[in-house]
Amino acid sequence: MSTEEILAVLDTEIDQKWFRWRSSGKRFTGEYSISGFKIMRVIWYRNSFLPVIEGTFNPSTSGTLIKVTMRLHRFAAAFMLIWFAGVFTGLLGFKKEYRIYQHRRSLLFSASF
Repeated sequence: MSTEEILAVLDTEIDQKWFRWRSSGKRFTGEYSISGFKIMRVIWYRNSFLPVIEGTFNPSTSGTLIKVTMRLHRFAAAFMLIWFAGVFTGLLGFKKEYRIYQHRRSLLFSASF
């Protein structure tokens, strides 16, 4: 397919408005141009882990090559980073407290005999 044909197909599937009041019937929302696209799936429920799909068009002799990458939304990735940092910090604190508990316990048992 040529890039123009791909853009025609994208035009039927992508709503270029990020915020809308009612459905346009299109399956994706985002933006596209002659060089590539950046889209997300249209859903009517909450899902912070919905991927952002980015693609670039590279013309070749046999048609157009499309390089596609999928990634998390930046806010979801930042939230996960903060969340897992908190979990990791909590586990380190728990491990430290557990070592102190084991040391005190061994001192108690060694002193009682």
